[in-house]
Amino acid sequence: MAISKKSPYHRIITALRTGVYKLYISTEIYFEIAEKIEEKFKKEVAEAFLDALYVSPYVISSEPVYKWNIISIDPDDNKYVDCAIAANADYIVTNDKHFNILKQVSFPKVECITVEEFMEILKGFE
Repeated sequence: MAISKKSPYHRIITALRTGVYKLYISTEIYFEIAEKIEEKFKKEVAEAFLDALYVSPYVISSEPVYKWNIISIDPDDNKYVDCAIAANADYIVTNDKHFNILKQVSFPKVECITVEEFMEILKGFE
């Protein structure tokens, strides 16, 4: 939702491109990103974006070695939690309500913030 320059969330992509933050992704997440982008954009746009992710020094591969299975309501979301734990990420950025379960889990602790909260954080780097 942030790829288009017309998107109110495009600042997220710009901040990644300039190294304001690091994005941790696993192979499984990369393929899901590819699938979602290819559904919404032309093939050339999707390929260019995925190539940029692949070569960016601010996109870091983090392959989980353990599956925590914390999100039972939508098990497919666990790939993000597992990656965040493996990377020791500061937080997961999402508006997906399935991740609210993380507030009830004391170990492993994974902080979750909304896209709007992340946009506020990014304002401090402009």
